[in-house]
Amino acid sequence: MKIDNKEIYGAIFDLDGTILDSLGVWHEIDVRFFKMHNMEVPAMYHKEIAHLSLEKIAVLTKEKYGFKESVEEICNIWRNMAQNIYKTNVKLKPYVVDLLNYLKDNNVQLAVATANEDYLYVPCLKELGVYDYFSLFNDLNKAKCIKKDENFFKETALSMNLKTQNIVVFEDTFEAIEAAKNEGFITIAVKENTHLENEKKIIANHYVNDFMEAMALFK
Repeated sequence: MKIDNKEIYGAIFDLDGTILDSLGVWHEIDVRFFKMHNMEVPAMYHKEIAHLSLEKIAVLTKEKYGFKESVEEICNIWRNMAQNIYKTNVKLKPYVVDLLNYLKDNNVQLAVATANEDYLYVPCLKELGVYDYFSLFNDLNKAKCIKKDENFFKETALSMNLKTQNIVVFEDTFEAIEAAKNEGFITIAVKENTHLENEKKIIANHYVNDFMEAMALFK
């Protein structure tokens, strides 16, 4: 199968905000955490943390906003808040399973590349019945770099034994889309009401409102 006259042998999926309808979870956790400290979530906070791992977010949050808890304590508070929500409340976005089946039926290798942590996304994907679609999982703890670092996607492609030009990347954040495109991946920006939505439309190879539209891109 092809996109833009290029053969597609692999697809890399972000999770939060891309195939998982989960961004509201982290917003709720942010609201609860700042409220614990008699604060509101700062206006630019979500932009500052969009591409970071949980630990790096905790470091930034502690250093910038002066919380007394250690980085480890902050991470544990967030993990405890998130764990039950991810397993019980997070849902797939519309047509995700249709797209995964479509790609699998056309022998496209599927991988996950996420800023999330495996203790959250593994039970969630299993509960939703889509874990076994993916042959590879890469997250920031394994890669040891942030998602806007182009090496993150290159490492994923290397593990898939595929060239970047034969892989399509599904993402919802501008920084990650930019990093993937700079390395020669075919990028599909997924609509999500986050920052830089118009910029995503400009930089990505394609922009879709849902995964039914994404299926129509393949020839």
